Amino acid sequence: MATRKNQIVSDIMEKVNVEGEPRITKATIERTYNAMLGVIAEELKQTGICKLSGIGTFKTRVTPEKDVISRLGDEPKTYHVPEKTVVSFKASAVLKDFMNNAEETFC
Repeated sequence: MATRKNQIVSDIMEKVNVEGEPRITKATIERTYNAMLGVIAEELKQTGICKLSGIGTFKTRVTPEKDVISRLGDEPKTYHVPEKTVVSFKASAVLKDFMNNAEETFC
């Protein structure tokens, strides 16, 4: 199941807001979250790669256009699939180690 944006924002609020310190509002955390995703998207669009230290690397690649023949039915049809850009992610060694050693804390 995918984690929703509002759940991530709530989880960040719980970890960041400490007693005795000024509280950070949900709106501020949400703006920061949106800004971070925007920076990642812009970096991918401009350079095709975005490395997040300790987390992993996002990369873009272009899939070539091709003709695909459907194999269903008595009369197969040919469909044209246009070229498109896709994003892939490779986790860092730090993140992989954290996932394999659940008793440690991340960051």
